[in-house]
Amino acid sequence: MLPLLTCRHPAKISTRAIGSSYYGGVILGLLVASLLANHFGRKRAIQIGGCVGLIGAILQAASHNIATFFAGRVIAGAASGVMLMTVNIYQSEIAPPSQRGAMVAFQILTLTVAGTFASCVGYACNFSSNLSFSWYE
Repeated sequence: MLPLLTCRHPAKISTRAIGSSYYGGVILGLLVASLLANHFGRKRAIQIGGCVGLIGAILQAASHNIATFFAGRVIAGAASGVMLMTVNIYQSEIAPPSQRGAMVAFQILTLTVAGTFASCVGYACNFSSNLSFSWYE
């Protein structure tokens, strides 16, 4: 479990803000994505998004206080926003015309199924009676 959450047991408002900060970053990333893609190209924008996402993940993993964790969440969310917008466009540009629609639809379906699965795991862990399996002790 994340040492930050183990040691400090943040209030419910903090845990909700941690989750919401990621989506705030996604909105920022969506706003910046077209500028990046138009200036650097779609392929380079995806690479930049991947590097920024890695920085956000490192900040979250190495955080020792709530502010660093929040910053990592926002940065990771911004990277996801850039890639959510840019990958579909790039994928449709390089895909063969006969497979273009199926490839983009499959990518969106995969994202939706993965998000649903992650939500179900989070929901199940929230109500677990096994403390080592649950999100909170």
